[in-house]
Amino acid sequence: MEKSADYLFTVSANHIFVYFRTFLLHVIEVSHNINDDEAIFPILQKIVGDQQWCLDIDMDFYSTQNPFKSMLGKTFHAIHELFRFKEESSLQKTLQQRKVQLSCLKSLCNGEKMSVESEPYFNELKSEIPDIYTVISEAKDSVISDEYITDLFYIGQQTELPHHLSSIDEIDVLLKKTTCLLKLLSKPVAITMARSEYDEYSSPATLDVVQRELLEIMKELYNIQVKSPD
Repeated sequence: MEKSADYLFTVSANHIFVYFRTFLLHVIEVSHNINDDEAIFPILQKIVGDQQWCLDIDMDFYSTQNPFKSMLGKTFHAIHELFRFKEESSLQKTLQQRKVQLSCLKSLCNGEKMSVESEPYFNELKSEIPDIYTVISEAKDSVISDEYITDLFYIGQQTELPHHLSSIDEIDVLLKKTTCLLKLLSKPVAITMARSEYDEYSSPATLDVVQRELLEIMKELYNIQVKSPD
């Protein structure tokens, strides 16, 4: 089994995923006009029909942030480019190059001796970013603890983490759209809601507002008793 910051895959018949299931994913783009949402009812009916279904709400949908941007400030873009990796001609070559890159950057972050395999990459990196030591130092000064040094490796992925801090008015519109959408469906057999509080992908400024309003929507739509956690 091989693991990268961007993907998990197997490259050998001897490495087999266990407890896996095949899913059919339907993506529906909802109109910006709340009143147009009824147009998707036939699509939802075709997908869900009379089947039992579970409602899973990710609060990051309403407002989300890239925590590294607030953590690193002006250093973010330099660090993002430093940890970015390029795709090679094959998945295996990409993974190997990524391992060399991360080994090199980890040695830099920890002040360790560079491995023989990492030296060519390091020399290439120094030619592209002459002030590489300053960038690394500023990044380490910006994080709040050593455990976040490892997290730096995840900001150089091929796609940048989403960052959209919604205003209260924007959140209100999204909540109304959620209500309209759920009214088109039958009552779910289970409801789960997820919030990214610890890693702060959910915006701390509006997270409690979003949760409170969602719980009120669940109470109103499904006539269930809900209680906010203390």
